[in-house]
Amino acid sequence: MVYSLFIEGSKLNIPKSIRYFDFPAQYAVSFNKGGVFQMAELPDLHQPVMTIAHQNMVTLDEDYTVQQALDYIRSHGFGEKIVYFYVVNGDGQLKGVILTRSLLTSLLEQSISEVMIKRLVTIPHNATILQAYDMLNHHKLLALPVVDQRQRILGVVDASIFMDENYIKDLTRRREKR
Repeated sequence: MVYSLFIEGSKLNIPKSIRYFDFPAQYAVSFNKGGVFQMAELPDLHQPVMTIAHQNMVTLDEDYTVQQALDYIRSHGFGEKIVYFYVVNGDGQLKGVILTRSLLTSLLEQSISEVMIKRLVTIPHNATILQAYDMLNHHKLLALPVVDQRQRILGVVDASIFMDENYIKDLTRRREKR
């Protein structure tokens, strides 16, 4: 089978066996299942992690009870896709993380600091995207908090950003070159 690719009015015939091209490093190129050519620009994996971190994480005060935390979450209408809640002290320093399931199954009068996981996996704000990918993969996390030198949470890298097929191929190819 041969795929057809149109680039600026010219037609190229490409054998089906060719599934990935060696374009410049900032592009991932492939065919989707329907045979349509796709080209996506990828961020440089050596860029700072903050270029892909988002700031819409949920932080909870370490002095809250489970009931207070649930009330806070309900009153602010946070998104549906929350896996982790980040526990901070009065100075905004990250002190722990709570899984959604743990929060929902804990006693309402229990303190958040009793429920939270105190052993944190974080990444410094000056780390690279590739380092974030490696940490998420190594620790099998769905999200990774980005912190400054004082352990204040600045953002979160969501593992789903790395789930794009083209992104995974590019990461794999770059790792093989090392």
